[in-house]
Amino acid sequence: MNNLKRYTLYIVNAVDITSFFIAYVLSYLIRSNFIHDFAGKLSDYNNFLLVVLIAYFIVNFLVIYKDDRFLLRNNYQEFISSVKISALVMTLVIIYLNFFKISGIYSRLFELIYFTVMVIVDFFLRSFFKKRLLSSKNSLIKPEKVLLICDPAKAAGYIHRINDSVDWRFKVEKVGTLNTRASAKDIDGIPLVKGYNRLLADQLLNEIDSVIIVPDMVNSERVASLLKDFKMHGKTAHVQVPEFDIDASFKSLDNIGDLAIVTYKDLQPMSIRQKLFKRLLDILLGLLVFPLYCVLWLVVRIFTAAESPGPVLVKRVRVGRNNRRFYQYRFRLFRTDAEKRIENGLSPYTAVGRILCALHLDGMPEILNVLAGEMSFVGPKAPSLPRYLEMHEKERSLLTVKPGIIGNWAVEKDPEKALEDEQTYIENWNVLKDLSLLIFCVLRFLTFRSLRIHGDVHMSEEIGICKSIQEFQTPIEYKKELYDGKSGLLYVAFKRVIDFVLSATGLLLLSPLFLILIVIIISDDGGTPFYTHERIGKNGKKIKVYKFRSMRKDAGKLEDLLNEEQLEQYRQEFKIENDPRITGIGSFLRKTSLDELPQIINILAGQMSIVGPRPIMKDELFKNYSGDEVAKLLSVDPGLTGYWQAYARNNAEYRDHKRQDMELYYVEHQSLFFDIKIFFKTIASVLKKEGVKS
Repeated sequence: MNNLKRYTLYIVNAVDITSFFIAYVLSYLIRSNFIHDFAGKLSDYNNFLLVVLIAYFIVNFLVIYKDDRFLLRNNYQEFISSVKISALVMTLVIIYLNFFKISGIYSRLFELIYFTVMVIVDFFLRSFFKKRLLSSKNSLIKPEKVLLICDPAKAAGYIHRINDSVDWRFKVEKVGTLNTRASAKDIDGIPLVKGYNRLLADQLLNEIDSVIIVPDMVNSERVASLLKDFKMHGKTAHVQVPEFDIDASFKSLDNIGDLAIVTYKDLQPMSIRQKLFKRLLDILLGLLVFPLYCVLWLVVRIFTAAESPGPVLVKRVRVGRNNRRFYQYRFRLFRTDAEKRIENGLSPYTAVGRILCALHLDGMPEILNVLAGEMSFVGPKAPSLPRYLEMHEKERSLLTVKPGIIGNWAVEKDPEKALEDEQTYIENWNVLKDLSLLIFCVLRFLTFRSLRIHGDVHMSEEIGICKSIQEFQTPIEYKKELYDGKSGLLYVAFKRVIDFVLSATGLLLLSPLFLILIVIIISDDGGTPFYTHERIGKNGKKIKVYKFRSMRKDAGKLEDLLNEEQLEQYRQEFKIENDPRITGIGSFLRKTSLDELPQIINILAGQMSIVGPRPIMKDELFKNYSGDEVAKLLSVDPGLTGYWQAYARNNAEYRDHKRQDMELYYVEHQSLFFDIKIFFKTIASVLKKEGVKS
């Protein structure tokens, strides 16, 4: 907020508060003198006035603070503004009185009279003060008398931009130039002072309050000299910044280090307090809706699993604030065989998916994005990557704020009008805009009048996601018949019971440690604390293995982070000595094996066991194991720890076949006693840091 807006806001606040006091007295006089059956005293209504003032300060914080059009509004617009402010204040007052059940103390007729009088008085005083502020002759607040130093040829334009603007703080009294040869004696009736010495003459300095320097023809050294001399005489000096006229978009002055800069933005940004309040509102609404989401998720999970097993939520790449990509969560609407069903002329929707789509509930998981700070409840639409590349500059400028679950784009048919509404929303945000848009969109959804549709892009995205789910659910192909060894049923059943009990107990007991590690990892570089990796489980089933993230967020950019020697080692062993991608906390997690702890979730789900061969990737499997070895390795559940990890860890590698031999040895000799021995050996190895490499 610049100084003009700040000073004007103070005046508006003073005018409004004065209006409330005057309206308070007038309303009492009207009620007591012209309407019968009223015996109350003015002092009885002091608490009412106090509530009104508190309500006004809330409205001022949420609504008026960003309203910078006071000096630009005509009488009709000012009257509408007074009605709106008075209505907001009285709404909060009535809510307060009814919430605390004290509304009966005050006359409803008095409240109606007060609202009416408040609108009239506020409008009258606002209009009066605005007229007097903008009148240079009879202004209530005398403007500063300014000496304007500039090129005489351009002086008329600068005088017009100052004297004829809505800026009531300044008035050009004299025009000055360093050129003593200038022929003009005055500019539009304003005397022209020529020469450096005459500009610093006592008579001239006594007639002005401050100086404005427009350095069109003056170098920076001369400007610095002028500033120094005027400051020595106690005059405030203002220097025009030419860079402000380069572009017509929103701009602001700031400092980056010792560098004075002009910042350009396509839209006037939200203030810090507005962003903070909007974020708090999102968190509050998100927490209120989250229990409903959990119940809906459970229902959708049950019905989806019965018809089309697979993930309930799908993730779609979207472009968010400041061009940052994120995963947007939604309920899965299609069956996993959606592509084949469409080819056969059948509906791709699940039964529950069709209901979710009709009721517009498929987007409810986006509250996870809201709570994570990636989205807001109300905001511009989050585009897909292809859509983002097609967007023009004005559309992209909307993404200076977080995208929303709903917004003007969901209720406005005309794209250009929706774009204009979104820009107005961002530049004039207040909490009432969010709440009104939320209520309006919910009503549109409930009456099936939403403009949100599933277009071809959305359909193709959903089909692609379902196709990848189906591919993941399809086990890898290998010759199972090459290994016919089977574990005893009693051993397998007993081992599963132990896995379930120990994993459930471990998850409960280690939850504080999980929380601590999550906080540390997030604070390290701001990334997600977990990551999942596709591995191969028993009978060739693909599983997602959970781990604490120990690498940088951009660890996937191997060519940028690794040298040729490291890349070759990664291709051979799928591991790297002194890996530069590992974070500080990640190195500790790996040395202590704490990065593996989230695999307790895989054990609880029955995808892994506490003891077994380590789960590996598909390429890693077929590169290092032959046909019968693959069948043997995949005949058992992979483990959190195993014979290779407990007795060798990183000291046994693929290239000398030692790791393969140890993993296959376990499969051939697995037993309950062997599992217990491996389990305790693992603990000892971790404590002694045997075979550890960073």
